[in-house]
Order: sequence, then structure tokens, then C-alpha cells
Amino acid sequence: MPAHIYSIIGEWKMGVQANIDACKADQKFLQTLPENKPGKQYNNLYMCHNSHMLIYDAMMIGMYEEAMNYALEMEARLLRVAEDYPEWWNYEYGPLLDGFVPMVYMVYVRFF
Repeated sequence: MPAHIYSIIGEWKMGVQANIDACKADQKFLQTLPENKPGKQYNNLYMCHNSHMLIYDAMMIGMYEEAMNYALEMEARLLRVAEDYPEWWNYEYGPLLDGFVPMVYMVYVRFF
């Protein structure tokens, strides 16, 4: 994924665009999966990676609206997964997910 390289070399605008494209592709793929199946929920979680990278890059170049919009969307997605599959949150993916949930607050910290 080129967004990692863009972030490392400070090409944050290119990173934002690469991750916007990745998030759009994720949404398109997610629509092909049946509702409320573990495979769909796993992909919901995996999509957080692209959102997280996008939020980081957007914060680095002062793109508050983009960062906050993706942070809120990611938070809502994670909370839906937590409601549908609490066992994933508690055991399997909890340590990973806990790093994504506070991104709304991190955007606030960055901009206010």
C-alpha cells in the first residue's frame, strides 16, 4: 500500500488520497458480503487500518473535516461490531480495536 510510504516521507496529501481510494474500494467490497456474517465483520475491522492511516495523514496537513469525518465513521463501525460480536471485542480483537476507538479524541487533541 503506497500510503505507508507517503506517510513516512511526508507526502501526507498523497497519503490521504491513497487512503480515500482504499476506503472507497473497501466499501464497494463490503457491499458484496452478506449482512451480519463474521466475514463481513472481519472486513469492517480490517477497513479501520485504511481509515486510521487517512486520519493520521489528514491531521498532519490540517485537514480537520476529513480527519473527523473518517474518525466518526470508524468509531460508529467499531461500535456496531462491538454490539454484534462482543466476543471479538473482549477476546480476539480487543487489543487492536482499542487503538482505533479513541481517534475522534485524537482529532480533537490535534486541532483544539
